[in-house]
Amino acid sequence: MNQVANMIFTENVYNLIKIDNTSIIPKYLQIVKSIGNGIENNCLPTGYRLPSINELSYELDISKDTTVRVYKVLKEMGVIDSTPGKGYYTSLNNHLKEIKIILLFDELSINNKTIYDSLVRNLGKDAIIDLFIYNNNLSDMCDILKVHREGYSHYLILPPSFDDPRFTELLKTIPQNKLILLGRLSENINMVYSAVYEDFVSNIFNVLLRALDKLKKYNTIKAILPKHNHFNTAIIKGISAFCKEQQFNFETIYNLNEEKITKGIAYITLDEEDFVFLIEKILYSKLIAGKHVGLISYNETPLKKVILEGITTISADFYLMGEKAAELIVQKSKKKISIPFKLILRDSL
Repeated sequence: MNQVANMIFTENVYNLIKIDNTSIIPKYLQIVKSIGNGIENNCLPTGYRLPSINELSYELDISKDTTVRVYKVLKEMGVIDSTPGKGYYTSLNNHLKEIKIILLFDELSINNKTIYDSLVRNLGKDAIIDLFIYNNNLSDMCDILKVHREGYSHYLILPPSFDDPRFTELLKTIPQNKLILLGRLSENINMVYSAVYEDFVSNIFNVLLRALDKLKKYNTIKAILPKHNHFNTAIIKGISAFCKEQQFNFETIYNLNEEKITKGIAYITLDEEDFVFLIEKILYSKLIAGKHVGLISYNETPLKKVILEGITTISADFYLMGEKAAELIVQKSKKKISIPFKLILRDSL
């Protein structure tokens, strides 16, 4: 490649790069997007050498660390290569990865990690997954999407556990053909989107029906509502419908401190903190779980296999959720797939 060709190419690179110093999008991402778009649109020929780290840093007035980060991301995207002593150049296998996902979780939990691991395993190495945690805060989610709006083939979002019209408005800003909701549907969205979800009302009803023989030892079912954490109210609707059909007394507990543990009651906990506190109260009462009182915990964890000789749990199949989401992505499907609950019967019931 002669000096004139290098000069033309270098000029092409700088003409393509657009940096907005007022934008909240980091400079390195703006540069990555500019170069990536240039390569994808065949504005930059295959095999041509990119400016060195020193050259790009000087011409764009950015730090060397920023330039290194730019080239690192472009290499991970598969659009450039590098050779020691020769520098960086557009890849001979010049293509952007078809599957690039932004994954938004409400919190970092064991269950969400299972979904992530399942996605990684089922999509394979040809997919890029950028994971962000918005901590059940819609303002945080909005900020994340402002910064990371472009360049994704799919937006996988686990909705907050509470209803908020702002979430509906936020989803309307995402291309419908790229949106996949995880965990639960958003009933107020009048748009086409894919989903892998839990039908909480029917799922909790059906799973309790499978535990009916064990539950018949008790006359009352009480659901303990979390004080600090959000929870899906559809779960309570499902428990209430089951109790009404099967003629159990049903109560909700808002303050576990005031609850006196008595015989004939089966408790359902939705929160791990309440679960631990309820076990303490059962032990203090000298009653036996699975004989005098029943205990069902929402969401399976490894410790529940051994606590009190085993805790009965109700849980979604989170690995299956990730598997089905990967299936929607690979098949470019617009389905809404319901994931059933699992019931693990143990001695606490």
